Amino acid sequence: SSSAPHDYVPRRLSLEGRIAPEVKADLAQRGHEIADWPDWTAVAGCVELIRTDPATGLISAAADPRRPAYAIAI
Repeated sequence: SSSAPHDYVPRRLSLEGRIAPEVKADLAQRGHEIADWPDWTAVAGCVELIRTDPATGLISAAADPRRPAYAIAI
């Protein structure tokens, strides 16, 4: 199921408005029910991550712009 507070709706994809119409149409043709959300809505979630590149050892971080959040790689 989806994480709270989202309802579990099989085959539904809730997509922000900035997703290209042709992408939405392609996903609908593949059997998904498309639900439209406004651009950059905080309801879509908030993800922060830290990634390490094993080849170079480079550590990088990113924060979702939907909410005030930070990710710091030290």
